[in-house]
Amino acid sequence: MELAAVGKALNNNRLATPGNKEMLQLQISLNPSSELDLRWQLYHRIRQLVTSKELQPGQRMSSSRELADQLKVSRKTVKAAYRQLIIEGFLESRPRSGTYVPASVQGTNLALKPTRSADALPPFVKRLSNYGNRVSAESMSWTQGSNAADISFFSWQPVFNQYPPGNWQTILLAEFNRSTAHFSEAAEHPFGLRRMREEIARWVLKNREISCEPEQVAVIAGYGQALDLVARIHCSSSDVVALEDPTYPPARELFQTYGASILSVPVDLQGLQVEKLGSSRRRSAEPKVLLVTPAHQFPTGAVLTMQRRLDLLAWAQRVNCLVLEDDYDAEFNFDGQPAPALSALYHNGTALYLGSFKKLLPPPFAIDFMIVPKQLVSVYAHAMRLSAGQISAPIQSAVATFMSQGELDKQVRRLRTMYGKRRKALLAAIVRHLEKKAEVAADNVGLHVIIKIMSRYDDDELTKCASQVGVELISTRSFHAFDPGQTGEFVLAYATLSEEEIEEGIKRLAQLIK
Repeated sequence: MELAAVGKALNNNRLATPGNKEMLQLQISLNPSSELDLRWQLYHRIRQLVTSKELQPGQRMSSSRELADQLKVSRKTVKAAYRQLIIEGFLESRPRSGTYVPASVQGTNLALKPTRSADALPPFVKRLSNYGNRVSAESMSWTQGSNAADISFFSWQPVFNQYPPGNWQTILLAEFNRSTAHFSEAAEHPFGLRRMREEIARWVLKNREISCEPEQVAVIAGYGQALDLVARIHCSSSDVVALEDPTYPPARELFQTYGASILSVPVDLQGLQVEKLGSSRRRSAEPKVLLVTPAHQFPTGAVLTMQRRLDLLAWAQRVNCLVLEDDYDAEFNFDGQPAPALSALYHNGTALYLGSFKKLLPPPFAIDFMIVPKQLVSVYAHAMRLSAGQISAPIQSAVATFMSQGELDKQVRRLRTMYGKRRKALLAAIVRHLEKKAEVAADNVGLHVIIKIMSRYDDDELTKCASQVGVELISTRSFHAFDPGQTGEFVLAYATLSEEEIEEGIKRLAQLIK
């Protein structure tokens, strides 16, 4: 609650001290039209008078009845204000005597400006852990996109207004009306509700060819939680973590804050260049974790070939490296079925699968999940029990019901159709308006494409000029571990744009370039 707002609401307040020194009567003008409730107006005003010593320590307050009559408010309002002030120590209640200003209250006015500059670091910053120091020193070099432009091709979000049709609301309401006992199992198991984990196990078997037990499925809050768990469980300071280059920058920053040394592995049209992982003679120099996006490399869009998948898993088993497979949008393959997940191949416990429903369901119901190798289930369960909160059990149960009734399959088909039309509109607009000024990466997976633009502008200039005409872009330079220089390559994410917006956005780009 802002004290400035209180001051505005109480600008007519007056304090009168009658001749009776034993009893202090307050004359306060409250503002019924203020957004601030009357009891909070009264609370803030009395607190201000106490801390500024306009009310002296030991002074007796008006009774709640007297002050209520005086202010023309309910006694309940005054008692509520008094009660809060007593709880916080600004007043004290003496049995059979009344309410008093305590002698212990010092003359510190809580409304005063802070003595320290707003930019100054508090002393406790000097006592952070190594992790805390790295986080405080880390400058975020990349953002999610502002969506502030008229047409944003820089958004990794799915469309949010595509709620599934049918009985979704009925299912959700029924789950929230269930008894608490129905969800007791979710509270007991750190991996989440068993019904949810059973449905996920069936889902990944049908859609990604992964055979796993429900005990291996962990329901999690998001991508960041998964990476944080992996980092804390597998990485000590100075351990090596291998990442694709280019890759999602926050992933690189997260592992760096834990003190990991980053091995950046280049990507080509066939995905991660496995041969560049190498084989060090020193065991300590081998990566402990490799984060990879084989179904749709982020951001290049390359699909890891089957031979490289097999080579990668063979390498991981040889050097005992955990392969974290991020399968962030494999459902949106517009040219047949996606290749089997790495975790569907023989990996001897070296692959951990990270999946998500966040591109399929609206935000209140979207969850992420991990398929943990059997050998690591107890370790991850204990780590989550110590540190992670549970996704709402009714939400988990509702999504499980939704899946068991086949509604999620229908939702995927609906979204694939809608996104497929938007992708075709994007590719057609590029050909129609940009002609030979642009080339598109030849992938047919996911909710973004890479476009190489030939123009007189460098990457930063084109991004800036595009923003001036209401189009938001991001260069692939932002995703590299080391600045590759001018690439002329830009990511065009289209999920949140209508076909008309896509057409208009590409038309504006063409006008800039030509």
